[in-house]
Amino acid sequence: MSSGSRNLLIAGSVVVVTVLLLWLLGQSSGSRRGPSLSPTSDDRLGTSALVALAGELGTDVEVADRLPDLAADQSPPDIVLLLQDLLDEDQTAIVQDFVDSGGTLVVTDPASSFAPPRAGMFDQTSELGTSERLRQGCEIDPLAGIDVAGVRPRHGGVLYRPPLGSDSCIGGLDGSAFLVATGEGDGTVVAFGGAGLLVNAALAEGENAPVAAALLAPQPGTRLMVLELLYTRRRTELDNPSVSLLDVEALTGRAREHLEFTIWYLTQKEYIKRSDNGRIAITADGVDYLEKSLMSATQPRRLNAGQARAEV
Repeated sequence: MSSGSRNLLIAGSVVVVTVLLLWLLGQSSGSRRGPSLSPTSDDRLGTSALVALAGELGTDVEVADRLPDLAADQSPPDIVLLLQDLLDEDQTAIVQDFVDSGGTLVVTDPASSFAPPRAGMFDQTSELGTSERLRQGCEIDPLAGIDVAGVRPRHGGVLYRPPLGSDSCIGGLDGSAFLVATGEGDGTVVAFGGAGLLVNAALAEGENAPVAAALLAPQPGTRLMVLELLYTRRRTELDNPSVSLLDVEALTGRAREHLEFTIWYLTQKEYIKRSDNGRIAITADGVDYLEKSLMSATQPRRLNAGQARAEV
């Protein structure tokens, strides 16, 4: 990878890794205490540890207590995290348009209109089956390599009935699931059956933090870095354009859990394809997207945008 391409890649990362975490109950002024799920609260049921985790993984986090105009934003987020759905009808339509246009919504409120229908509840993941069954039954690619049987949601969680064509993880014998990822338009809605694994008191337990990291905190520039690696491979080895995930991990220096999120996202967007033996290769759409991203990274708007931001 040339130094010139690397410079473009860093500039391009401004628009690749952003997270908007909505907290619509308002922010406390300077206090580290607050209501349940508050991203500024250090209390047991706050989510300040989640914000800190995202920051440690390379995401610049900003708390937003009002919904911005996502359609008018020149550099919209990749991911919107909705801890508690207090959106009105017009705001819901804005978020839906964001998803339909290719964004990812992560919602942890089972009462949200974005969440699938409820199927039941559970107290501990061990109630849902054996560890082996839970691991083998996880269909959400970013969680591959994580022992999802070790997820420990505080006070349990809600089980959803996955819509047709969706992917699920941590499921019951009846097909219900705690995590459901559903494609909508060009984007994806990922529904947690509650925020119990994300609160301060639970984030360090079991596999809660790895799951949160895989779904919410991809590292800056990873998507373009993977695409550029596959792009170079396609151009230099037309007869053998695919690489293994182990190769990608070694060449990018990224942790496997963050790569799984990236591979899943790029596959969903059809920028890469995965063969039956697990090797990946860039597609024509991926080539077009990469070239467009690197070219637009030279525009003043992106060069002046500063570091990648994640709004919470």
